Amino acid sequence: MVVIGSALLYAALLFLSVRTENETNDEPAHIIAGYSYWVKRDFRLNPEHPPLSKLLCTIPLLFLKPAFPDDPSAWAEADEFKLGKELLYSSPDGGHRILLACRSVTILFTGAFAVFLAFWTRRNVSTKAALVVFFLFLLDPNMAAHGRYVTTDIFVTAFFFFTPVCWFTWLRTRQNRDLWLTGVVLGLALASKFSAVLLFPILAVIWAVIWMLRRERRERIPFARTFAALILIPAAMLFLLYAGDTRSTAQDPLIANRFDAQSKTSSAWQRVPVPGYYWFRGLQLVARHQLGGHATPAYLLGTLSTKGFVAYFPVAFLVKTPTGTLLLLAAGLLFLRRSRASSDLLLALGIPIAMYMCVAIFSSIDIGIRHILLIYPFLYVLLATLLESVPLPRAVQLALGLALLVNLAEFVQVYPYPLAFFNTLAGGPKAGPRYLLDSNLDWGQGLIDLREELALKPHTCLALEYFGRADTNYYFPDHRPVPGSLEEAKRQPCLIAISVQRLYGDPAQQFSYLRAYEPIARPGYAMYLYDPSRF
Repeated sequence: MVVIGSALLYAALLFLSVRTENETNDEPAHIIAGYSYWVKRDFRLNPEHPPLSKLLCTIPLLFLKPAFPDDPSAWAEADEFKLGKELLYSSPDGGHRILLACRSVTILFTGAFAVFLAFWTRRNVSTKAALVVFFLFLLDPNMAAHGRYVTTDIFVTAFFFFTPVCWFTWLRTRQNRDLWLTGVVLGLALASKFSAVLLFPILAVIWAVIWMLRRERRERIPFARTFAALILIPAAMLFLLYAGDTRSTAQDPLIANRFDAQSKTSSAWQRVPVPGYYWFRGLQLVARHQLGGHATPAYLLGTLSTKGFVAYFPVAFLVKTPTGTLLLLAAGLLFLRRSRASSDLLLALGIPIAMYMCVAIFSSIDIGIRHILLIYPFLYVLLATLLESVPLPRAVQLALGLALLVNLAEFVQVYPYPLAFFNTLAGGPKAGPRYLLDSNLDWGQGLIDLREELALKPHTCLALEYFGRADTNYYFPDHRPVPGSLEEAKRQPCLIAISVQRLYGDPAQQFSYLRAYEPIARPGYAMYLYDPSRF
């Protein structure tokens, strides 16, 4: 009852917090894509992400029934961002009802994931460990932040966790149900985000390590059953989720104009029909994105790069992980030699963390801790399991109690803006721009908070520089551009509002003159508000 009640309270808090945020950069594309999958049975929009989270989050739209944008050119060009914006802003409330309805699905999923994580830990470790894992999850602002939006992150986090642990359970029990369950959750992971393809080598390494450790109890892998579970079941699930869509490259409406399927300009392989075509097309787009880098330069410690940073995710982990969790990690390493936990289980939890982090570190797409969010459930269970087995109960209880209290204090401090969380050691949310930007802090979500802040302050006009895809004219119909120099800013009468991303992450550094002054407010920590009369 404690777990269920806490999860319901948690979901309510997430819903209340997200009501004050307009759409983030990616949400319009995910919403219109999911809605198009339902009403048009066409998967051309947003193929760089598999369909599962988009299909789930847009189920409420089947009841709200908003009109699909009538824009033939945008549909022909698969302009998901234009179509998404049209869907939201064709509504009198700026799409707020649509946004909240879709976000509610993510919030309910996040609460359910927390409960399932706790029950799995109780079954496989202990009740005490389950409560530790549960509250580490609930008090992590990163989980709260990305457990509220219409994106893929929390969905892949859940299924990415359950795939290796189900695989480990099967390796231990050899019961067929555990093998089939592994295949199902693997299919769900692959249908959530393309980073889940890393599960194949992760499962292979877990098997190899455990096989080497069990010298006297080695068992062969039944090839036929394993192939069916890990390949055929996920393939069938993907085929069904893509509504049986089968087409060739030459039949892709976005690239068909490059060649005629009936002429010699298209090769034989381009005319071969592919079941679940858009999954493979999306995988190719993600690979191309990795090789080419992200359009917006990555930002780390005041430096910009289009190719990313090797240190990006290690720094993000250190400054965005709750302080209490870092303390537990230090305690876990300190008590590692005294631990009596099963080495098999610790390896099954540690291998996904190590392998995924190795890949992430060398990624060229460094835009947020959300890309390594999926390591945290493994980390929570690993720490709880490790500390549970240490024969120093008082020291462990003290460490756990202190860690959870610190995490609670940090969660309360940043609420209702968990996206902007930076831990106490890093200086808190106000210090965020020293380290990271983009979806770590400013994802375009701050216009409603800015509007509410301006309602409390006397002003004649507003100069606005915004990073995001929302319609600024809907929120501020008479706003002006932000002056490009300090002298111009002093001469005009408007308050100045600027997105943190534009203030610190602009390669041209056009508005860097504002950094010399203290903002009069930080609405949602994503927008900085300045009064030029104080310059």
